Amino acid sequence: MVPLISEHDTWTSLEPIVGCPADCAYCFVRKYGRTSVRPQILVSSEEAVEAIVRYFDSDPAISEEHNPRFVSIGKYTDMFMTKDNRRYALDYSSLHYKRLPNVPLVFITKARLGREIVEELDQIGLVILFFISQSFFSWCQHVPSRLEGGVASPEASLENFQLLAKSANLKPLHFWRPLTRINVPDENAAIRQVRSVRDAGVLASVAVGLKDGDVLASAVMRADNPFHEIFREQDEKEFLDLQSPVGESFPSDLKELVLGVARMEGHPVYLNTSCAVSFALGMSDFLQTWRPPVRKVRCEPANCPEQQRARCFSQTLNRIPSAETIARISDYLAVPEGFVHWNELCQSITVETSLTQDIQCRLCHVSGFRVSPVVLKGTREWVGTFAGVGWSMNQTGIQIELEMTEGNAIVLSLIKRIKEITGMLSPIGPPGDDRPSLFNRFHHVRRVATVALCAAVESQNEGSIIDLVRVRRLAWVHDVNRWPFAHNGERGLYDQVADLPVFFQSNSIELSRLDTEDLKNINLKDSEKLTTEGMVVLAADRAMGIIEDLLFTITALGVDPSVVPDSVVEYTALPLKDYQFRVRLWEMRRLFYELHATGQYLDVFDRIAIAFASSIIKRYCQLRGTFEIGSGFSNGADDVRTNFQNPILFPIVNDEVSHSSFIRDKGSSPN
Repeated sequence: MVPLISEHDTWTSLEPIVGCPADCAYCFVRKYGRTSVRPQILVSSEEAVEAIVRYFDSDPAISEEHNPRFVSIGKYTDMFMTKDNRRYALDYSSLHYKRLPNVPLVFITKARLGREIVEELDQIGLVILFFISQSFFSWCQHVPSRLEGGVASPEASLENFQLLAKSANLKPLHFWRPLTRINVPDENAAIRQVRSVRDAGVLASVAVGLKDGDVLASAVMRADNPFHEIFREQDEKEFLDLQSPVGESFPSDLKELVLGVARMEGHPVYLNTSCAVSFALGMSDFLQTWRPPVRKVRCEPANCPEQQRARCFSQTLNRIPSAETIARISDYLAVPEGFVHWNELCQSITVETSLTQDIQCRLCHVSGFRVSPVVLKGTREWVGTFAGVGWSMNQTGIQIELEMTEGNAIVLSLIKRIKEITGMLSPIGPPGDDRPSLFNRFHHVRRVATVALCAAVESQNEGSIIDLVRVRRLAWVHDVNRWPFAHNGERGLYDQVADLPVFFQSNSIELSRLDTEDLKNINLKDSEKLTTEGMVVLAADRAMGIIEDLLFTITALGVDPSVVPDSVVEYTALPLKDYQFRVRLWEMRRLFYELHATGQYLDVFDRIAIAFASSIIKRYCQLRGTFEIGSGFSNGADDVRTNFQNPILFPIVNDEVSHSSFIRDKGSSPN
């Protein structure tokens, strides 16, 4: 489902229309089956503008300064390819100018515009950034026409630029994408394309490689995709560029070629969209591409006019977020004190938990600084350069998922099994109610893997010798043979520890003896017999289980926080007596009771649970030198079981909600 409003690197996206008449082989909209179709209007222009106004009004009060915002409309369609879309674009632009006159609008199109629509939009008086996307594929020989079905020719795009350049309020910009060796085979091709857009009045181009997120990459592998034939004989190594964003194939020599031609021809060509937007508006880059370390690989290589560089470089690196800004972000995310801080080396605000791309982007926009979570939860086909660029800068944070290797193929297929297995309880909802999925074991296992790897990386930085690959593998498989139900329905019927070797053998999974022993002792909670990697996973599993139980008890089961013993509150550091935190828990409870808000609930739950589980490990485990589980950790976990889980939680979950005695006696008994 396409969200009406979402956050992207440079702008906030508004999607009132879904579906595009064009059929580009590389388009991310193919993921939704919405190419080569008639556009569908989901909300009226009046409803759309009211929605974006309410959204901006709900921005968290993070920064003392005003930071620029932009709205891009129609990324899942083309706003100028049909008569209805064009009328909608005009109507919305007029309404937008009345309600948000100081928020520039962005259109991205591959359509022919024409003088009439350009003049009507210009007369509104709103600043509109027009990105004309033109790859120049049709200027190349032996290129299949079905690469870009239904889009404007290069000649039509150049006419667009000329019309826009004569307007007062419309800014002509060029998305030069996707750049491949096909449409830019040599310097002469690059020169022809650069000269054409420059002479047509384009203010700047943005050079973009082929975006190859998971869905698009798999599509290209299919024989019916035109790019399959184009790329099948190319060496994959030439696309490996550690300084390009994750999810973008842009060979470094091709990048150097087009930027070199841009310098030679005197045409501004950028690598980041925000740079082109800032140049067009005569302001310093609001996403701070000029800050190290991103500056070296995204700012300095670009062909940027000296006057624009001066605007950006006049911004002082001494400008850092205030303590109040850091505290406000921490409060907004509801994470422990100290989990949000300024990272001088990375020149960004570090958040020590998992964030979705939408939250990360929104925080960047409202704070005016780059925000880098330790784990970035992807919600789109590719990741922007807020937190860094490429694997060399840890752009997407710590790698949580198992790699798709031959050795992991069977394990990955079995991990899907735990998506059907419940964790804390086994609820059943009416048709269309996906809230029961919140309790599946997959979410717990992924959270455990996240906390374990965060702890392992931090301990590694403190001098510990830890195999991150083993930590990742143990975390993901430690619960893969779990009984299908939670709530103690398996007692006396199933021994998970004894089943481990049988389960792995029956599924043809070869585990080393060391891994097998670690998995047994993780389930037995026997830290004395564990390797360092096993100990990290055990700590993450226990800490996460405790935090999950507390959060689910309050936000899903509706139990009042006051029933949680003071000793448990002290051990977990959950500020259950803090008014603002209780308000956040109440908001989570409201989301839980909305049938179609499970995604929002899960995002908030993950963020808070990962942060507070990590906090327990930081406070009660030894991270420096050699990772060790401290006595305070084990004693506190035992106290939680004795004073909260056994007397309060389990009676509610096991019998009142899940009816485990009935299931064990009537449903799951072999007799």
